[in-house]
Amino acid sequence: PPFRLLTAAVFAWSLSTYFTPAFAKVGLGSLLASRVLLGAAEAFCLPAIVQVFTLQVPAQRRSSAFAVMIGCGAFGHMFALAVCPRLEQWSAMFSWFGAAGVVWCVLAWGTLLQQPAGRGEVAPDDTQARRRVGGDGKPPSDDGDG
Repeated sequence: PPFRLLTAAVFAWSLSTYFTPAFAKVGLGSLLASRVLLGAAEAFCLPAIVQVFTLQVPAQRRSSAFAVMIGCGAFGHMFALAVCPRLEQWSAMFSWFGAAGVVWCVLAWGTLLQQPAGRGEVAPDDTQARRRVGGDGKPPSDDGDG
């Protein structure tokens, strides 16, 4: 369930972002609480992404997948730097980016529901590599168990 964890974390992160202006109106304490919630949700994302990549992306393509992910993050930063200063109200950036995250979660959840049962095994080339080293880092035994 790392994809479910990722989706839940992005959902919490996005809601926290979306409601940041409302929390700011309530007071500093609620604003800080919302930012702590955002940070807690964000903390689950990278480990979940690593697990999704481990389970879904073959080992020989994994570094490329991570490179694309990092590149998309850099693009997102550039996009935000170009768009946010042009918004008329400071709160609009939180609404737009929070809503975009919720939309991503809806699309991701739809993908998750369409996934056939049995998905979530380690990518085939990783399974073979683990068999070669016995899964515990030791070479397989000669008794036929490995």
